[in-house]
Amino acid sequence: MLHLAAACNMLVALLDPGTPVDFLGDELRPTFPTPVPRGARPGFLVHLRRLDQSQAQVFADIEASLPGAPMDSIGEFYDVLETKFAEFIHTCHPQMQTERQIEFDFVTKIDGIDAMRRAIAIIRGQGEGKPQDGDPRDPTDPQGGLAHFFQFMELVKGQKYEPIGPGGSYEFNPNQPVFLPATHEMADIPDDGYHVQQLQEPAQSKLKAFRLVYQQLLVKLSDTWNQPGSDLLNTFPLMTELTNAAVALMQTPTPNGAVFYGPDFRLPEP
Repeated sequence: MLHLAAACNMLVALLDPGTPVDFLGDELRPTFPTPVPRGARPGFLVHLRRLDQSQAQVFADIEASLPGAPMDSIGEFYDVLETKFAEFIHTCHPQMQTERQIEFDFVTKIDGIDAMRRAIAIIRGQGEGKPQDGDPRDPTDPQGGLAHFFQFMELVKGQKYEPIGPGGSYEFNPNQPVFLPATHEMADIPDDGYHVQQLQEPAQSKLKAFRLVYQQLLVKLSDTWNQPGSDLLNTFPLMTELTNAAVALMQTPTPNGAVFYGPDFRLPEP
């Protein structure tokens, strides 16, 4: 949520007054399988699947900072964003719109280029495009935990990523295993989502319930940046409700009984 809040503040900073933030619209709401936004990692698609080592690799690939042409990775995406943001402010939009921005945890209002750079530094430092040849730790974690990319790679390799010696270098330790967390045996979500009317009960009712809460959450998130003085914490109860609705689906067997349904993150059907 911290990254979402920082990104939305950057978006609102550049919007004309009165232009809404719409999480229900196609610009902000992903439909899975989905590419990485704005052309980063061309040809790369993210599918909704149960967590295993291959899916952990997908998560690591999303977070990776890879060398190459602009937009080959999320790290380079943020490099381009920082440059273009500064250019746009200087040439087209010298006045930041701060009234509808929020403050949350490490997130502060974007009132200029320096604030924007701090926001991007936090996002990247926690893992989205953090350089792989530097300090792998999350600078905002008081316990010195690893940034996201390195946490996912621990799951991929099944080994702890640990410091070696006093020089600050890290490497994977085959003597310190890392195990995937227990998961529900969820079936891969169909590329076009589930067709509600084709499902039998109780799967049909549980999917409808999940989609309804998902829609309510997106509305509440939109309100957070459309109504001055809103608090992101007001969305947290719906996030808990959404989690419970997803678990209910993942405990509902499909007709073959071998695997279970899962959340498809689509809006309710008309």
